[in-house]
Amino acid sequence: MKKAALYSRVSTGRQEQEATIESQLAEVKEKIKNDGNILTQKHTFVDDGWSGGLLARPSLDRLRDAAKNNEFEVLYVYDRGRLARDFVYQEIIIMELKDLEIEFASLHDVDAKTPEQGVMQKMQGVFHEYERIKIAERFRRGKLFKTRNGKLLGYNPPYGYDYIYKTRDKNGEFVVNEKEADVIRKIFGWIGNEGYTINKVIKRLYELKIPPRKQKRPTWTNGPLSRILRDTTYIGQHYYNKTVSVVPIKPIKQEKYRKIKKCSRKIKPKDEWIEYKCPRIIDDELFYKTQEQLKINYQFCKRNKKNKYLLSSLIYCTCGRRRCGEGSAKNHLYYRCNDRVARFPLPKQCQEGGINARILDSLAWKEIKKLLLDKKRIKSYIVSWSKSQSEEPKIDTQEIEKLEKQLKQLDIEEERYLKALGLGASIEIFEKQIKELNSRRSIVKDDLSEKHNIFQSCQSSVKINVNDTLNKTLALVRQYNFSNQEELVRKLIDKVITSQQEATIIGHIPVESEYSYVKLPSISRNRRIAKCRQVDAIQRISKKPSGGS
Repeated sequence: MKKAALYSRVSTGRQEQEATIESQLAEVKEKIKNDGNILTQKHTFVDDGWSGGLLARPSLDRLRDAAKNNEFEVLYVYDRGRLARDFVYQEIIIMELKDLEIEFASLHDVDAKTPEQGVMQKMQGVFHEYERIKIAERFRRGKLFKTRNGKLLGYNPPYGYDYIYKTRDKNGEFVVNEKEADVIRKIFGWIGNEGYTINKVIKRLYELKIPPRKQKRPTWTNGPLSRILRDTTYIGQHYYNKTVSVVPIKPIKQEKYRKIKKCSRKIKPKDEWIEYKCPRIIDDELFYKTQEQLKINYQFCKRNKKNKYLLSSLIYCTCGRRRCGEGSAKNHLYYRCNDRVARFPLPKQCQEGGINARILDSLAWKEIKKLLLDKKRIKSYIVSWSKSQSEEPKIDTQEIEKLEKQLKQLDIEEERYLKALGLGASIEIFEKQIKELNSRRSIVKDDLSEKHNIFQSCQSSVKINVNDTLNKTLALVRQYNFSNQEELVRKLIDKVITSQQEATIIGHIPVESEYSYVKLPSISRNRRIAKCRQVDAIQRISKKPSGGS
């Protein structure tokens, strides 16, 4: 009679659900009993849902520690493949046991009592690895063949869709989930049309009490929203075979144990993608408008900036490269050409020096402010806008009628549930259905309220006092802080090209001002390598523009 240990493993959640591990345990325990050996619960080592491609597993590590402490004399397994799928890993563990004079007993491999039998068992270990590779390749080729023939395989569908499983007569397909699709349209509209950031979208969704699909937490997070906003499925272009599983180079979580070895994904070359046409939720214009806004948001995100630069991400050197903000020990801020960083460790090519950021920012805002405080120009804009508002507002009445019809349908649906409750339906099911119905009703009401607010604002803005509006506009511009200035500059300016002598501002306003060009000759410049003496003296030279600024 010997002290025995047992090790068992399954690699997927599906095998766990199908009680595969219980069948392994039952068979191995029966073998231990028939051999007359003793097995305790302490020496029953089980790894549920762990990949055989990983050697670091919690129960396997405990098994190896117990073996070193001579806590058992024989180890039983269902087969060698339970120890690991890779032959090398199998041999490492079995050799460790052999060195500790612990027997290894496999129920479905050759009993290696002689050298010849040992070689045969090793051959079976190689076939365990071969079997895994063969099955994986067979599944991969089968899936590719089906998808290339227009079949959509089993899916966890993207947010906004439901997956209808295939039947004998029909392939699987995506169908629009209207409740979630409304949320998708809101998200794309907020970013593409209103210029929201992802963080602002997260806050808005929380305020509207719209949780993510799985509802593990009441708030959305950046990752899922970023994937949604870049997913072409929403314009009817879904792709299979787009990514491949890989081992993460820099894992987010530094964990000792990982159930899956390849837990990261990498984009494949586009010519390997397989396209599947599905119902669209948004139009192409809004989707690509959103992509552009995401680029702008990334370009202008603060990234914990230590200093304030009004023209950040807008300013370029005459060589064509961007200028980046750079501070000094005495808090003198400069816009310096990025050439030396981009070409490192090669020597820089651009010889343009830095531009004093505080002075350039101040001068640029002064010129923009002068344009914004031009009473004649602002007054003409207000009059023009007032005339456009006096026209009949263009409201999508069909959309309003559709939303009102949806509200009526929800009321009818609620009456059905109430009648079912009166006929003896389960109160738990009733409460669940009513909760879902109220959530849908809240989204429809928000959409309808938004449409009505647009209509009312259009009606109320028809009659305005031009002089009063002019005075309020001028007062607002005069009290702008840095945050307001930064937001306005990004809307008006496309690019600022600077040398040490001249700064050219390129924007969208149809400027007739004489200050299209601002020349900045430096009298005593602060160099990084020289002793700081005096802040740059700037002289503005006016020039008549040849066209718009």
